[in-house]
Amino acid sequence: MSKWFTDNPAEVWGGLDADMLRSVNRWIARAESIISTRFPDIEQRISRGVLTVEVVSSVVEEMVERAIKSDERGDLVSEELPEFKVQYSTSSGLGQGSTLFLTTDEYALLAPRRVGTRVGSMRMRRSYEVSDPTPAES
Repeated sequence: MSKWFTDNPAEVWGGLDADMLRSVNRWIARAESIISTRFPDIEQRISRGVLTVEVVSSVVEEMVERAIKSDERGDLVSEELPEFKVQYSTSSGLGQGSTLFLTTDEYALLAPRRVGTRVGSMRMRRSYEVSDPTPAES
């Protein structure tokens, strides 16, 4: 049973036959495994309320949706005629060549916020804020 994607796959992706439903359930489990491996602190961030289950669930859904579409096309990306040219997908994103992968946007959604301390900062004055430092002539 999945941790974050709790919707019924047969309702989310209607018209799945029994074989495809088994594949989808495996993809859901693998997608969640990829996410928890890539972000080991995700459970703590969810329990602290920094990240919502809905966000993680939507990322899992998008990952599986791409896998379903790729499977339906047979990894075919383009087809040309009359000379006939066929091009197959090597996937894209952070896991090129994989059926399940995180896009950079999805990675950014799940990644922890960067927190850093600033050593110092210097504000440059704008040209209209600068006064002439030369002494006034008398």
